[in-house]
Amino acid sequence: MIYKILQDGLIQSDELESLEDLSDSNLRTNNTPGRYNFSVERLIANRFQIGLSFLHDKLSFPEIDLDVSLIEFLRAGGFDESEAEYFLEDFLIRLNPDRPLVDYRNNISMESSLYQKLTLLLEKGDHQDDNGNLVHGIEPQTQYNLDHNITFGVTIGCKKLGEQFLQSIFSTFSKSFERLSLVICCFKIEVNEIENLLLQAKIPLHKAVIIGEDWGFIKANEGSLGQWFFDESNQSGVSFGRAILHRALFEFSMNDINWILDDDVVFNSQNLLELNISIHSMQQNNQIVGIGAILDDAPLPPAYIIRTQSIDFYYASLSKKVANWEFDVRGLSTHDIHHDLSTTRTDHLEIPIGLEKAQKISLDDWSICSGKSLTRPIHREWELLDKVPTRGGNTLILDKLPLIKWPNVAPNCGGIQFRRGDTIWARLIEQEFPELICPIPLALKQSRLGESNSFGPLNYIRGDIFGSMFTRAIETKTLDSRLVIFNAKLREARLIMNLIRSEYLLGLMNYNKELLSEVNRFSNKLIDTPYSDTLESELNQFILEQPVNINKFREIELCKIEER
Repeated sequence: MIYKILQDGLIQSDELESLEDLSDSNLRTNNTPGRYNFSVERLIANRFQIGLSFLHDKLSFPEIDLDVSLIEFLRAGGFDESEAEYFLEDFLIRLNPDRPLVDYRNNISMESSLYQKLTLLLEKGDHQDDNGNLVHGIEPQTQYNLDHNITFGVTIGCKKLGEQFLQSIFSTFSKSFERLSLVICCFKIEVNEIENLLLQAKIPLHKAVIIGEDWGFIKANEGSLGQWFFDESNQSGVSFGRAILHRALFEFSMNDINWILDDDVVFNSQNLLELNISIHSMQQNNQIVGIGAILDDAPLPPAYIIRTQSIDFYYASLSKKVANWEFDVRGLSTHDIHHDLSTTRTDHLEIPIGLEKAQKISLDDWSICSGKSLTRPIHREWELLDKVPTRGGNTLILDKLPLIKWPNVAPNCGGIQFRRGDTIWARLIEQEFPELICPIPLALKQSRLGESNSFGPLNYIRGDIFGSMFTRAIETKTLDSRLVIFNAKLREARLIMNLIRSEYLLGLMNYNKELLSEVNRFSNKLIDTPYSDTLESELNQFILEQPVNINKFREIELCKIEER
Protein backbone atom coordinates (compact mmCIF):
# COMPACT_ATOMS: atom_id res chain seq x y z
CA MET A 1 0.00 0.00 0.00
CA ILE A 2 1.22 3.50 -0.87
CA TYR A 3 -0.11 6.41 1.20
CA LYS A 4 0.18 9.82 -0.42
CA ILE A 5 0.86 12.51 2.23
CA LEU A 6 0.08 16.17 1.42
CA GLN A 7 1.25 19.35 3.16
CA ASP A 8 -2.29 20.30 4.14
CA GLY A 9 -2.56 17.14 6.22
CA LEU A 10 -4.61 15.09 3.73
CA ILE A 11 -3.80 11.42 3.27
CA GLN A 12 -4.69 9.76 -0.03
CA SER A 13 -4.75 6.12 -1.06
CA ASP A 14 -6.59 4.18 -3.72
CA GLU A 15 -7.83 1.70 -1.11
CA LEU A 16 -8.26 4.06 1.84
CA GLU A 17 -11.89 4.85 2.51
CA SER A 18 -11.72 6.88 5.69
CA LEU A 19 -9.43 7.73 8.57
CA GLU A 20 -10.76 8.27 12.06
CA ASP A 21 -9.85 11.84 12.91
CA LEU A 22 -11.39 13.82 15.74
CA SER A 23 -8.55 16.32 16.00
CA ASP A 24 -9.32 19.91 15.13
CA SER A 25 -5.81 20.65 13.93
CA ASN A 26 -2.23 19.45 13.68
CA LEU A 27 -1.02 18.42 17.14
CA ARG A 28 2.66 18.72 16.32
CA THR A 29 4.78 21.71 15.28
CA ASN A 30 2.82 24.03 12.98
CA ASN A 31 5.18 23.88 10.02
CA THR A 32 5.59 21.64 6.98
CA PRO A 33 7.67 18.88 8.63
CA GLY A 34 5.31 18.95 11.63
CA ARG A 35 2.23 18.53 9.44
CA TYR A 36 3.84 15.69 7.53
CA ASN A 37 4.83 13.91 10.74
CA PHE A 38 1.34 14.34 12.15
CA SER A 39 -0.16 12.70 9.08
CA VAL A 40 2.08 9.67 9.62
CA GLU A 41 1.09 9.71 13.29
CA ARG A 42 -2.58 9.56 12.25
CA LEU A 43 -1.88 6.60 9.98
CA ILE A 44 -0.32 4.68 12.85
CA ALA A 45 -3.16 5.65 15.22
CA ASN A 46 -5.57 4.08 12.71
CA ARG A 47 -3.38 1.03 12.01
CA PHE A 48 -5.97 -1.55 13.03
CA GLN A 49 -8.77 0.01 10.97
CA ILE A 50 -6.71 0.35 7.78
CA GLY A 51 -4.53 -2.76 8.14
CA LEU A 52 -1.29 -0.78 8.13
CA SER A 53 1.89 -2.78 7.47
CA PHE A 54 5.01 -1.21 8.98
CA LEU A 55 7.33 -3.40 6.90
CA HIS A 56 5.62 -3.29 3.51
CA ASP A 57 3.61 -0.07 3.20
CA LYS A 58 5.15 3.03 1.62
CA LEU A 59 4.80 6.79 1.97
CA SER A 60 4.78 9.26 -0.89
CA PHE A 61 5.27 13.00 -0.41
CA PRO A 62 4.60 14.33 -3.95
CA GLU A 63 5.08 18.01 -3.08
CA ILE A 64 8.71 17.40 -2.06
CA ASP A 65 9.31 14.51 -4.48
CA LEU A 66 10.01 11.90 -1.81
CA ASP A 67 9.03 8.21 -1.78
CA VAL A 68 10.10 6.12 1.20
CA SER A 69 8.98 2.99 3.00
CA LEU A 70 7.14 3.53 6.29
CA ILE A 71 9.71 1.63 8.34
CA GLU A 72 12.61 3.59 6.81
CA PHE A 73 10.80 6.85 7.52
CA LEU A 74 10.38 5.87 11.17
CA ARG A 75 13.93 4.57 11.62
CA ALA A 76 15.24 7.88 10.27
CA GLY A 77 13.11 9.71 12.84
CA GLY A 78 10.68 11.32 10.44
CA PHE A 79 11.24 14.98 9.66
CA ASP A 80 13.12 17.26 12.06
CA GLU A 81 10.53 19.86 13.06
CA SER A 82 13.20 22.32 14.18
CA GLU A 83 14.37 22.50 10.54
CA ALA A 84 11.48 24.12 8.69
CA GLU A 85 13.71 25.22 5.78
CA TYR A 86 16.12 22.30 5.39
CA PHE A 87 14.03 19.45 6.78
CA LEU A 88 14.19 17.37 3.57
CA GLU A 89 18.00 17.64 3.30
CA ASP A 90 18.30 16.72 6.94
CA PHE A 91 16.01 13.71 6.51
CA LEU A 92 17.92 12.41 3.46
CA ILE A 93 21.15 12.54 5.42
CA ARG A 94 19.66 10.50 8.26
CA LEU A 95 18.02 8.17 5.75
CA ASN A 96 21.29 7.60 3.89
CA PRO A 97 24.09 8.36 6.37
CA ASP A 98 26.80 7.23 3.93
CA ARG A 99 26.01 9.65 1.11
CA PRO A 100 28.30 12.69 0.60
CA LEU A 101 27.53 15.58 2.94
CA VAL A 102 29.75 18.42 1.70
CA ASP A 103 27.42 19.62 -1.03
CA TYR A 104 24.58 19.89 1.45
CA ARG A 105 26.65 21.86 3.93
CA ASN A 106 27.82 24.36 1.31
CA ASN A 107 24.22 25.36 0.64
CA ILE A 108 23.01 25.64 4.21
CA SER A 109 23.15 28.56 6.60
CA MET A 110 25.85 28.26 9.26
CA GLU A 111 23.27 29.29 11.88
CA SER A 112 21.00 26.35 11.18
CA SER A 113 20.90 23.30 13.42
CA LEU A 114 21.38 21.16 10.33
CA TYR A 115 24.74 22.82 9.59
CA GLN A 116 25.92 22.04 13.09
CA LYS A 117 24.87 18.41 12.82
CA LEU A 118 26.58 18.13 9.42
CA THR A 119 29.78 19.48 10.90
CA LEU A 120 29.69 16.64 13.36
CA LEU A 121 28.69 13.93 10.90
CA LEU A 122 31.59 14.78 8.57
CA GLU A 123 34.09 13.65 11.18
CA LYS A 124 32.83 10.57 12.92
CA GLY A 125 34.42 9.12 16.01
CA ASP A 126 33.69 7.55 19.38
CA HIS A 127 33.00 9.56 22.51
CA GLN A 128 35.25 9.34 25.53
CA ASP A 129 34.05 7.61 28.66
CA ASP A 130 33.90 10.03 31.55
CA ASN A 131 31.82 8.87 34.49
CA GLY A 132 30.37 11.93 36.13
CA ASN A 133 27.48 12.34 38.53
CA LEU A 134 24.62 14.70 37.81
CA VAL A 135 24.37 17.35 40.49
CA HIS A 136 21.38 19.61 40.82
CA GLY A 137 22.29 23.07 42.07
CA ILE A 138 24.41 23.78 45.14
CA GLU A 139 23.47 22.35 48.47
CA PRO A 140 22.87 25.30 50.77
CA GLN A 141 24.91 25.43 53.94
CA THR A 142 22.24 27.04 56.07
CA GLN A 143 20.24 24.68 58.32
CA TYR A 144 16.55 25.56 58.50
CA ASN A 145 13.83 24.41 60.91
CA LEU A 146 10.21 23.53 60.28
CA ASP A 147 7.79 26.29 61.22
CA HIS A 148 4.74 24.02 61.47
CA ASN A 149 3.73 20.54 62.60
CA ILE A 150 3.48 18.34 59.52
CA THR A 151 2.80 14.72 58.62
CA PHE A 152 4.62 13.01 55.74
CA GLY A 153 2.36 10.55 53.90
CA VAL A 154 4.00 7.89 51.74
CA THR A 155 3.44 4.39 50.36
CA ILE A 156 6.59 2.26 50.46
CA GLY A 157 6.83 -0.81 48.28
CA CYS A 158 10.57 -1.33 47.92
CA LYS A 159 13.19 -1.78 50.64
CA LYS A 160 15.92 0.11 48.78
CA LEU A 161 13.68 3.06 47.98
CA GLY A 162 12.29 3.03 51.51
CA GLU A 163 15.80 3.11 52.94
CA GLN A 164 16.79 5.99 50.63
CA PHE A 165 13.61 7.93 51.47
CA LEU A 166 13.81 7.56 55.26
CA GLN A 167 17.52 8.26 55.47
CA SER A 168 16.99 11.40 53.42
CA ILE A 169 14.29 12.51 55.88
CA PHE A 170 16.64 12.01 58.81
CA SER A 171 19.55 13.88 57.22
CA THR A 172 17.34 16.82 56.21
CA PHE A 173 14.79 17.12 59.01
CA SER A 174 16.50 15.65 62.10
CA LYS A 175 16.64 19.05 63.85
CA SER A 176 12.88 19.47 63.40
CA PHE A 177 11.74 16.01 64.51
CA GLU A 178 9.50 17.44 67.22
CA ARG A 179 7.28 18.87 64.45
CA LEU A 180 7.40 15.88 62.11
CA SER A 181 5.48 12.60 61.92
CA LEU A 182 4.85 9.96 59.26
CA VAL A 183 1.97 7.85 57.98
CA ILE A 184 3.39 4.94 55.95
CA CYS A 185 1.27 2.52 53.91
CA CYS A 186 2.83 -0.84 53.01
CA PHE A 187 2.74 -2.29 49.50
CA LYS A 188 4.25 -5.75 49.06
CA ILE A 189 6.33 -5.15 52.18
CA GLU A 190 5.70 -6.13 55.80
CA VAL A 191 5.20 -3.76 58.74
CA ASN A 192 8.24 -5.15 60.57
CA GLU A 193 10.42 -4.44 57.53
CA ILE A 194 9.36 -0.78 57.62
CA GLU A 195 10.10 -0.69 61.35
CA ASN A 196 13.61 -1.96 60.66
CA LEU A 197 14.12 0.70 57.98
CA LEU A 198 13.01 3.40 60.43
CA LEU A 199 15.46 2.18 63.05
CA GLN A 200 18.26 2.03 60.47
CA ALA A 201 17.48 5.63 59.54
CA LYS A 202 17.51 6.63 63.25
CA ILE A 203 13.86 7.71 63.12
CA PRO A 204 12.03 6.84 66.35
CA LEU A 205 9.20 4.35 65.84
CA HIS A 206 6.71 6.51 67.70
CA LYS A 207 7.07 9.10 64.94
CA ALA A 208 5.38 6.80 62.40
CA VAL A 209 2.04 5.10 61.93
CA ILE A 210 2.70 2.04 59.78
CA ILE A 211 -0.29 0.54 58.00
CA GLY A 212 -0.22 -3.01 56.69
CA GLU A 213 -1.37 -3.82 53.17
CA ASP A 214 -4.51 -5.66 54.33
CA TRP A 215 -5.92 -2.45 55.85
CA GLY A 216 -6.52 -0.90 52.44
CA PHE A 217 -8.54 -3.88 51.21
CA ILE A 218 -10.62 -3.84 54.40
CA LYS A 219 -11.40 -0.16 53.89
CA ALA A 220 -12.26 -0.73 50.24
CA ASN A 221 -14.58 -3.66 50.99
CA GLU A 222 -16.45 -1.74 53.66
CA GLY A 223 -16.97 1.13 51.19
CA SER A 224 -14.74 3.72 52.92
CA LEU A 225 -12.78 4.43 49.72
CA GLY A 226 -15.86 5.07 47.61
CA GLN A 227 -18.07 3.30 45.13
CA TRP A 228 -15.29 2.50 42.63
CA PHE A 229 -13.10 0.53 45.02
CA PHE A 230 -16.02 -1.37 46.50
CA ASP A 231 -15.74 -3.30 43.26
CA GLU A 232 -12.87 -5.78 43.76
CA SER A 233 -11.88 -5.56 40.08
CA ASN A 234 -10.72 -1.98 40.75
CA GLN A 235 -8.67 -2.82 43.86
CA SER A 236 -5.26 -2.52 42.21
CA GLY A 237 -3.05 0.04 40.56
CA VAL A 238 -1.57 3.38 41.53
CA SER A 239 -4.90 5.16 42.01
CA PHE A 240 -6.06 2.51 44.46
CA GLY A 241 -2.81 2.85 46.40
CA ARG A 242 -3.14 6.62 46.56
CA ALA A 243 -6.78 6.36 47.65
CA ILE A 244 -5.62 4.17 50.55
CA LEU A 245 -2.94 6.70 51.50
CA HIS A 246 -5.45 9.56 51.41
CA ARG A 247 -7.78 7.62 53.71
CA ALA A 248 -4.91 6.68 56.03
CA LEU A 249 -3.85 10.32 56.36
CA PHE A 250 -7.42 11.33 57.10
CA GLU A 251 -7.74 8.75 59.87
CA PHE A 252 -4.26 8.65 61.41
CA SER A 253 -2.51 11.96 60.80
CA MET A 254 -2.46 14.14 63.91
CA ASN A 255 -1.83 17.28 61.87
CA ASP A 256 -3.86 19.41 59.47
CA ILE A 257 -0.79 19.94 57.30
CA ASN A 258 0.09 16.82 55.33
CA TRP A 259 2.74 16.30 52.66
CA ILE A 260 1.90 13.48 50.22
CA LEU A 261 5.06 12.01 48.70
CA ASP A 262 6.38 9.25 46.45
CA ASP A 263 8.93 6.91 47.97
CA ASP A 264 11.57 7.63 45.31
CA VAL A 265 12.05 11.31 46.19
CA VAL A 266 14.94 12.66 48.25
CA PHE A 267 15.30 15.91 50.15
CA ASN A 268 17.86 18.62 50.82
CA SER A 269 17.96 21.53 53.24
CA GLN A 270 16.72 23.91 50.54
CA ASN A 271 13.49 21.90 50.50
CA LEU A 272 12.94 22.74 54.15
CA LEU A 273 13.08 26.45 53.39
CA GLU A 274 10.83 25.96 50.32
CA LEU A 275 8.35 24.03 52.48
CA ASN A 276 8.10 26.85 55.00
CA ILE A 277 7.68 29.43 52.25
CA SER A 278 5.01 27.35 50.48
CA ILE A 279 2.95 26.87 53.64
CA HIS A 280 3.15 30.57 54.48
CA SER A 281 2.15 31.62 50.97
CA MET A 282 -0.79 29.20 50.87
CA GLN A 283 -2.05 30.36 54.26
CA GLN A 284 -1.84 33.99 53.16
CA ASN A 285 -3.92 33.23 50.07
CA ASN A 286 -6.40 30.85 51.74
CA GLN A 287 -5.26 27.93 49.59
CA ILE A 288 -5.29 24.38 50.90
CA VAL A 289 -3.75 22.27 48.10
CA GLY A 290 -0.28 22.99 46.72
CA ILE A 291 1.30 21.01 43.88
CA GLY A 292 5.10 20.96 43.85
CA ALA A 293 7.52 19.93 41.12
CA ILE A 294 9.81 16.96 40.55
CA LEU A 295 13.41 17.41 39.38
CA ASP A 296 16.17 15.25 37.87
CA ASP A 297 14.68 11.83 36.97
CA ALA A 298 11.46 12.47 35.08
CA PRO A 299 8.26 11.21 36.79
CA LEU A 300 7.40 9.37 33.58
CA PRO A 301 7.46 5.78 32.30
CA PRO A 302 10.98 4.99 31.02
CA ALA A 303 9.70 4.45 27.48
CA TYR A 304 8.85 8.17 27.30
CA ILE A 305 12.40 9.46 27.71
CA ILE A 306 14.61 7.26 25.52
CA ARG A 307 14.38 8.89 22.07
CA THR A 308 15.76 12.26 23.12
CA GLN A 309 18.50 10.66 25.21
CA SER A 310 19.35 8.27 22.35
CA ILE A 311 19.80 11.34 20.13
CA ASP A 312 22.15 12.88 22.72
CA PHE A 313 24.25 9.73 23.01
CA TYR A 314 24.30 9.22 19.24
CA TYR A 315 25.76 12.64 18.53
CA ALA A 316 28.11 12.26 21.47
CA SER A 317 29.40 9.06 19.88
CA LEU A 318 30.29 11.07 16.76
CA SER A 319 31.89 14.04 18.43
CA LYS A 320 35.33 12.85 19.59
CA LYS A 321 37.26 14.06 16.53
CA VAL A 322 35.59 17.46 16.38
CA ALA A 323 37.55 19.84 18.58
CA ASN A 324 35.42 21.88 21.01
CA TRP A 325 32.24 20.93 19.16
CA GLU A 326 29.09 22.18 20.82
CA PHE A 327 25.49 22.31 19.74
CA ASP A 328 24.16 25.85 19.99
CA VAL A 329 20.88 25.79 21.91
CA ARG A 330 20.78 29.51 22.64
CA GLY A 331 17.22 30.79 22.49
CA LEU A 332 15.81 27.26 22.56
CA SER A 333 13.12 26.73 25.16
CA THR A 334 14.02 24.15 27.79
CA HIS A 335 10.41 23.25 28.48
CA ASP A 336 9.77 19.50 28.22
CA ILE A 337 13.15 18.78 26.61
CA HIS A 338 13.21 15.48 28.53
CA HIS A 339 9.78 14.32 27.38
CA ASP A 340 9.50 12.39 24.10
CA LEU A 341 5.69 12.55 24.26
CA SER A 342 5.33 16.19 25.22
CA THR A 343 1.96 17.66 24.26
CA THR A 344 3.44 21.17 24.12
CA ARG A 345 6.24 20.60 21.60
CA THR A 346 7.71 18.14 19.09
CA ASP A 347 10.55 20.26 17.72
CA HIS A 348 13.08 18.91 20.25
CA LEU A 349 13.14 15.26 19.23
CA GLU A 350 16.10 15.36 16.81
CA ILE A 351 18.19 18.05 18.52
CA PRO A 352 21.07 16.84 20.77
CA ILE A 353 20.22 19.25 23.58
CA GLY A 354 21.87 17.00 26.16
CA LEU A 355 25.05 16.50 24.13
CA GLU A 356 27.38 18.01 26.73
CA LYS A 357 26.14 15.65 29.44
CA ALA A 358 26.16 12.66 27.06
CA GLN A 359 29.82 13.29 26.25
CA LYS A 360 30.66 12.78 29.94
CA ILE A 361 28.72 9.55 30.39
CA SER A 362 29.33 6.10 28.96
CA LEU A 363 26.38 4.71 27.01
CA ASP A 364 26.96 1.45 28.87
CA ASP A 365 26.01 3.20 32.12
CA TRP A 366 22.51 3.99 30.84
CA SER A 367 19.71 1.47 31.11
CA ILE A 368 16.87 2.49 28.82
CA CYS A 369 14.36 0.77 31.10
CA SER A 370 15.55 2.48 34.27
CA GLY A 371 13.74 5.78 33.98
CA LYS A 372 17.01 7.61 34.66
CA SER A 373 17.27 11.02 33.01
CA LEU A 374 21.03 11.11 32.49
CA THR A 375 21.35 13.62 29.66
CA ARG A 376 18.16 15.62 30.18
CA PRO A 377 17.30 15.88 33.87
CA ILE A 378 14.24 17.92 34.77
CA HIS A 379 15.07 21.62 34.65
CA ARG A 380 14.05 24.39 37.02
CA GLU A 381 11.55 26.04 34.70
CA TRP A 382 8.94 25.03 37.31
CA GLU A 383 9.83 28.28 39.10
CA LEU A 384 8.02 30.18 36.36
CA LEU A 385 4.81 28.15 36.44
CA ASP A 386 1.63 30.16 36.76
CA LYS A 387 -0.79 27.23 36.64
CA VAL A 388 -1.20 23.97 38.53
CA PRO A 389 1.20 21.38 37.10
CA THR A 390 0.57 17.68 36.66
CA ARG A 391 0.37 16.20 40.14
CA GLY A 392 3.08 13.76 41.09
CA GLY A 393 4.63 12.65 44.35
CA ASN A 394 4.91 16.11 45.87
CA THR A 395 1.58 17.46 47.12
CA LEU A 396 1.03 19.67 50.15
CA ILE A 397 -2.39 19.98 51.82
CA LEU A 398 -3.15 22.35 54.70
CA ASP A 399 -6.54 20.85 55.53
CA LYS A 400 -7.83 17.29 55.53
CA LEU A 401 -10.98 18.32 53.65
CA PRO A 402 -9.63 17.48 50.15
CA LEU A 403 -8.96 13.91 51.29
CA ILE A 404 -12.67 13.22 51.80
CA LYS A 405 -14.27 15.70 49.40
CA TRP A 406 -12.60 14.55 46.16
CA PRO A 407 -11.80 10.88 45.41
CA ASN A 408 -8.49 9.78 43.91
CA VAL A 409 -9.90 7.59 41.17
CA ALA A 410 -8.98 6.79 37.58
CA PRO A 411 -11.14 4.82 35.09
CA ASN A 412 -10.69 1.09 34.57
CA CYS A 413 -12.04 0.49 31.08
CA GLY A 414 -11.53 -2.10 28.36
CA GLY A 415 -9.00 -3.95 30.51
CA ILE A 416 -6.89 -0.80 30.91
CA GLN A 417 -6.42 0.63 34.39
CA PHE A 418 -5.93 4.34 33.74
CA ARG A 419 -3.14 6.05 35.67
CA ARG A 420 -2.88 9.73 36.67
CA GLY A 421 -5.46 9.43 39.48
CA ASP A 422 -3.45 12.06 41.38
CA THR A 423 -3.82 14.55 38.56
CA ILE A 424 -7.51 13.71 38.08
CA TRP A 425 -7.98 14.47 41.80
CA ALA A 426 -6.19 17.81 41.41
CA ARG A 427 -8.12 18.70 38.25
CA LEU A 428 -11.46 18.00 39.96
CA ILE A 429 -10.50 20.42 42.74
CA GLU A 430 -9.32 23.00 40.21
CA GLN A 431 -12.55 22.64 38.24
CA GLU A 432 -14.83 23.10 41.26
CA PHE A 433 -12.83 25.46 43.49
CA PRO A 434 -9.87 26.86 41.53
CA GLU A 435 -9.05 29.31 44.31
CA LEU A 436 -8.13 26.44 46.67
CA ILE A 437 -5.32 24.90 44.62
CA CYS A 438 -2.03 26.35 43.38
CA PRO A 439 1.52 25.58 42.20
CA ILE A 440 4.10 25.97 44.98
CA PRO A 441 7.85 26.74 44.90
CA LEU A 442 8.75 23.35 46.34
CA ALA A 443 10.78 21.04 44.10
CA LEU A 444 11.98 17.56 45.08
CA LYS A 445 14.58 15.44 43.38
CA GLN A 446 13.36 12.08 42.14
CA SER A 447 16.09 9.46 42.39
CA ARG A 448 15.20 6.18 40.71
CA LEU A 449 17.23 3.05 41.35
CA GLY A 450 17.66 2.21 37.68
CA GLU A 451 17.48 -1.57 38.06
CA SER A 452 14.69 -2.56 35.66
CA ASN A 453 15.26 -4.46 32.41
CA SER A 454 11.71 -4.08 31.13
CA PHE A 455 9.26 -1.34 30.16
CA GLY A 456 6.61 -3.25 32.09
CA PRO A 457 3.25 -4.59 30.98
CA LEU A 458 1.56 -3.14 27.93
CA ASN A 459 -1.43 -1.92 29.91
CA TYR A 460 0.86 -0.02 32.29
CA ILE A 461 1.88 2.20 29.39
CA ARG A 462 -1.59 2.34 27.90
CA GLY A 463 -2.94 3.17 31.35
CA ASP A 464 -0.58 6.12 31.59
CA ILE A 465 -1.42 7.35 28.10
CA PHE A 466 -5.17 7.10 28.63
CA GLY A 467 -4.87 8.66 32.09
CA SER A 468 -2.95 11.59 30.65
CA MET A 469 -5.53 12.19 27.93
CA PHE A 470 -8.39 11.85 30.43
CA THR A 471 -6.91 14.54 32.69
CA ARG A 472 -6.33 16.77 29.68
CA ALA A 473 -10.00 16.37 28.73
CA ILE A 474 -11.04 17.44 32.24
CA GLU A 475 -8.70 20.43 32.03
CA THR A 476 -10.06 21.55 28.65
CA LYS A 477 -13.66 20.67 29.55
CA THR A 478 -13.93 18.27 26.59
CA LEU A 479 -14.69 15.12 28.56
CA ASP A 480 -15.94 12.98 25.68
CA SER A 481 -15.05 9.27 25.57
CA ARG A 482 -14.45 9.17 21.79
CA LEU A 483 -12.11 12.17 21.93
CA VAL A 484 -10.17 10.79 24.92
CA ILE A 485 -9.65 7.47 23.11
CA PHE A 486 -8.66 9.11 19.82
CA ASN A 487 -6.10 11.37 21.49
CA ALA A 488 -4.74 8.37 23.38
CA LYS A 489 -4.33 6.49 20.10
CA LEU A 490 -2.42 9.45 18.63
CA ARG A 491 -0.16 9.56 21.68
CA GLU A 492 0.48 5.83 21.44
CA ALA A 493 1.30 6.26 17.75
CA ARG A 494 3.90 8.89 18.67
CA LEU A 495 5.39 6.49 21.22
CA ILE A 496 5.67 3.79 18.55
CA MET A 497 7.44 6.25 16.23
CA ASN A 498 9.86 7.19 19.03
CA LEU A 499 10.62 3.58 19.96
CA ILE A 500 11.41 2.59 16.37
CA ARG A 501 13.73 5.60 16.02
CA SER A 502 15.40 4.79 19.35
CA GLU A 503 15.93 1.15 18.45
CA TYR A 504 17.63 2.17 15.20
CA LEU A 505 19.97 4.68 16.87
CA LEU A 506 20.87 2.35 19.71
CA GLY A 507 21.59 -0.39 17.19
CA LEU A 508 24.01 1.91 15.35
CA MET A 509 25.84 2.38 18.67
CA ASN A 510 25.96 -1.39 19.38
CA TYR A 511 23.94 -0.94 22.53
CA ASN A 512 23.23 -3.75 25.02
CA LYS A 513 21.48 -6.49 22.98
CA GLU A 514 19.20 -7.62 25.80
CA LEU A 515 17.87 -4.12 26.44
CA LEU A 516 17.68 -3.40 22.72
CA SER A 517 15.50 -6.48 22.24
CA GLU A 518 13.15 -5.08 24.90
CA VAL A 519 12.56 -2.00 22.72
CA ASN A 520 11.74 -4.25 19.77
CA ARG A 521 9.51 -6.51 21.85
CA PHE A 522 7.60 -3.67 23.40
CA SER A 523 7.09 -1.64 20.22
CA ASN A 524 5.81 -4.77 18.43
CA LYS A 525 3.46 -5.42 21.34
CA LEU A 526 2.06 -1.91 20.99
CA ILE A 527 1.74 -2.25 17.22
CA ASP A 528 0.04 -5.65 17.26
CA THR A 529 -2.31 -5.48 20.27
CA PRO A 530 -5.78 -4.06 19.46
CA TYR A 531 -7.96 -2.26 21.99
CA SER A 532 -10.96 -3.91 23.62
CA ASP A 533 -14.35 -3.46 21.96
CA THR A 534 -15.74 -2.44 25.35
CA LEU A 535 -13.29 0.45 25.90
CA GLU A 536 -15.52 3.26 24.61
CA SER A 537 -18.75 2.09 26.26
CA GLU A 538 -17.08 1.52 29.63
CA LEU A 539 -15.31 4.89 29.54
CA ASN A 540 -18.54 6.60 28.59
CA GLN A 541 -20.25 4.90 31.53
CA PHE A 542 -17.48 6.07 33.91
CA ILE A 543 -17.86 9.67 32.69
CA LEU A 544 -21.64 9.59 33.07
CA GLU A 545 -21.48 8.10 36.58
CA GLN A 546 -18.55 10.21 37.85
CA PRO A 547 -20.60 13.14 39.32
CA VAL A 548 -22.93 10.73 41.15
CA ASN A 549 -20.04 8.68 42.51
CA ILE A 550 -18.24 11.81 43.71
CA ASN A 551 -21.32 12.77 45.72
CA LYS A 552 -21.54 9.25 47.13
CA PHE A 553 -17.89 9.47 48.15
CA ARG A 554 -18.55 12.70 50.00
CA GLU A 555 -21.49 11.15 51.82
CA ILE A 556 -19.30 8.46 53.41
CA GLU A 557 -17.87 10.74 56.11
CA LEU A 558 -21.09 12.74 56.41
CA CYS A 559 -22.99 9.57 57.26
CA LYS A 560 -20.41 8.63 59.90
CA ILE A 561 -20.67 12.08 61.49
CA GLU A 562 -24.48 11.76 61.59
CA GLU A 563 -24.19 8.29 63.18
CA ARG A 564 -22.09 9.74 65.98
